[in-house]
Amino acid sequence: MGILCHGNVISWHPAPQDIREACRKAAQHCKESGVDLGRLAVRHSLLMEGVVTHLLGCINVDVLRKNLDSVINPLTPKEEQVNKEVKERFFQPLTHKHWEGVEPVKFRQQLQELRGQQPKEQR
Repeated sequence: MGILCHGNVISWHPAPQDIREACRKAAQHCKESGVDLGRLAVRHSLLMEGVVTHLLGCINVDVLRKNLDSVINPLTPKEEQVNKEVKERFFQPLTHKHWEGVEPVKFRQQLQELRGQQPKEQR
């Protein structure tokens, strides 16, 4: 959905604003350092212990190739250094580091609001 790459984040992305801002700053830092944040994100997900799910967006063949390269090839020493900086400067300070469950909560709130607007006999 674009939050961990150098592109624009889609307007309807469910991440809270503090996460979106941390990702924006991390992407800018990576860009200035000549490192691809998306590659760091893919490598990070591959090193997670346990059962994890990571969705890779592939809008064209070039992005698919970059993603496959990220899966196959380890980070360079420079990428490792920038990865460490990104984690320490932008992501460690976050209180919440994911947006899991945000959409269902919003959906339930909207549903309750809609129910509250209907006459009781229609509920």
